[in-house]
Parts: sequence; structure tokens; C-alpha cells
Amino acid sequence: MNEGRLTLKSIAGYCIEEALWKLAIDIASELQEKKCYAAGIDPDMVVIDNDEFHLVPKDNVMPEFCAPEGLASETATVWSLGALLCYASSGHLIFGGSGSLYQSKHSSVKLPVLQKKHSSLTPIVQRCLANSPEKRISLDELVIEARKGLELCKKRTRSKSNAKVEKEHPVTTSLDERWPEEMIDSTI
Repeated sequence: MNEGRLTLKSIAGYCIEEALWKLAIDIASELQEKKCYAAGIDPDMVVIDNDEFHLVPKDNVMPEFCAPEGLASETATVWSLGALLCYASSGHLIFGGSGSLYQSKHSSVKLPVLQKKHSSLTPIVQRCLANSPEKRISLDELVIEARKGLELCKKRTRSKSNAKVEKEHPVTTSLDERWPEEMIDSTI
């Protein structure tokens, strides 16, 4: 199987936003190229090779990552990608670990919201996870939107480096400057 390979399962919950956009682009593009659709894709099927994500076949897919309709199709694959993005972001299975089974029984359930640091992906993920297949984003749209998201992510101002912060706000070394109150001995 995938022994010795780094999979999405290994990094779930520790992904940066850029990696999530890249995951969406790489997997959706690979599926488009191969014209290969599934009822579901689970984290063990997503292998990480340097800075790219690839799919590897697997006989049994975790049911939590299979679309509500349970049939292999583009829309089912899109649903599964949404579930993978949620899992990669948080490290948790959607709908309390029940996946599409819960969504099937509760069609009006609120769709997951990604954690604040990944909130820019929430609209895409929710479009992937729509209960009705007709309301889901297509793989083509997903790739286009994910590329836009990745570009915006890369353009966002990164936090200032420590050197720049120190230059703008020098650290004082004088004890008097760091502790302005007078120190007195209370044992006298």
C-alpha cells in the first residue's frame, strides 16, 4: 500500500492555507486529466511528493469521504474533495465523523466552516459539499477558483521578519528602560 509514503492523513490538521489550495488544484487537475471519477477519495489515497499532491488507487475508501449519492461521478468526486479539504485543514472528519451518512439523513445540516486561518477556502468547500449534486461546483470551476485562491494567498502580505520588526522597534538593553519603576529592597 502506501507504507513509507507521506499521505494527507500524515499532515491533516497541520496544513497551511497554500497547501490546501495546492491540494485542490493538484487532485482536481489530475482527476480532470485522467477523466477518472470515484464515489470517494480518502486521505490515504493522497500522496505528497515534494510540493505536489497525487492520487494512488486504493480498494476500500473510508465511507466518511464518500459522497451522499454513493455512486462514482464527477459530482461525487467533488464532494469527496470538499471532505478532504476540511480534513486537511482541521484533522477532523466532517459532520462529527459521520460524513455523508449524516448529511444524507439531515439534508439541511449546516455545511462545515474552516478554521479562521483557512476561512478563504470555506466558500469553495461548501460548494463542494452541497448535499444536492446539481448544486456542487464542477471540477473545472474548482481548478479555476483554487488557482485564483492560491494566487491571492501568495500575494497576501506575509508577517514581518524578526529583523524588520527589530529595526522598527529596537529591543532596549538597559534595565532602567525596560523596567521604569524603581526597584526597592523590601527587607530593609
